[in-house]
Amino acid sequence: MHQSPTRIAALLLALLAFAGNSLLTRAALLETPIDPLSFSLLRLYSGCITLLVLARLVGGRSFPEQSHAGSRFGGVGLIAYMLLFTFAYREMSTAVGALLLFASVQISLWFWSRLQGEGYTRREVAGVIIAFAGLVLLLAKGWSTPAVMPALQMVVAGIAWAGYTLAGKGAGEPLLMSSGNFILASLLSLLALPLYLETPMQLDTLAVGYALLSGMLCSAIGYALWYFAIAPMRASLAGVLQLSVPLIAALMGAAYLQEALSLELLLSMLVVLVGILLVMNPRLKRG
Repeated sequence: MHQSPTRIAALLLALLAFAGNSLLTRAALLETPIDPLSFSLLRLYSGCITLLVLARLVGGRSFPEQSHAGSRFGGVGLIAYMLLFTFAYREMSTAVGALLLFASVQISLWFWSRLQGEGYTRREVAGVIIAFAGLVLLLAKGWSTPAVMPALQMVVAGIAWAGYTLAGKGAGEPLLMSSGNFILASLLSLLALPLYLETPMQLDTLAVGYALLSGMLCSAIGYALWYFAIAPMRASLAGVLQLSVPLIAALMGAAYLQEALSLELLLSMLVVLVGILLVMNPRLKRG
């Protein structure tokens, strides 16, 4: 399937935003006293406000219209992803966290596509296998292996994000749909507020800055661009494209957090890109 230049640009920006979320979350938990719940809620609420304003200014949509635009699937997937994603990043590097997240996203979308009866060519299957092989290199010598519980949290976060992605497939108005999902997720997040009785909020200027950048730029705008980019895509292709995010995140982590950068990472990048190109090639697709 050929994509317009506008959708390709939106796709690239969205993937950069996903990697940015990994970097900003890891940096906040590593460099500031903020706790995962506070970071998640600041990220969510700032993203929600940003989308409310954008949907009003750009689309002329009122709050009642926005509040009814999202889906339960999207709202639940969003809040589950954000909370689990942030808690998991307390104990793993930027690259490994992104690897676990988007590998589980890909597997989830793959199974969903199979349930929908979507077929695959041999080259597409080979492309997915090659891309995964490249990601496995990220866990080779020089990359830390996370503890079981954080790893499980990140895997479930990936499943939740796959649900959020599916909720946006075919979205007529990506900005409006994103705003509705953020509103619902914000309402659901109120159930977590009693946890503050046990864990007082700890903030500083840097922590708030990281959370606002993650929420307003990488989440609000990044997710709206993602919905716009994937509207005509097959779910399986949307999953494979996200396998590039761990490599982008690894480079960001190496550049800004001094996390290990090795030959394995460079080889991973090459292998994953080859796998993605095999899947993306429109001449190899059915339909």
